[in-house]
Amino acid sequence: MRRGESACRPDGVAAAVERLKRRPEFLRVAAAHRKSVTPGLILQALQRDDAEGGPRVGLTASRR
Repeated sequence: MRRGESACRPDGVAAAVERLKRRPEFLRVAAAHRKSVTPGLILQALQRDDAEGGPRVGLTASRR
C-alpha cells in the first residue's frame, strides 16, 4: 500500500487487517527507522515486498 491509499477494496469494503505476532516481525519493522512520534503513540512503518497482503498491525504496551 502506498502513502495515501485506502485499506478498502475497490467495492468499498474494508480489508481485513492482519497482525504482527512474533518478535522478529516487530524487530524488522523497528529496523526500518520509519516512525512518527506523538505523546502516547509511536507509529512505525515498513514497506512490504509482497503486494498481495494488506496492512498488518502490531500492538505493544509499555508501563511508562
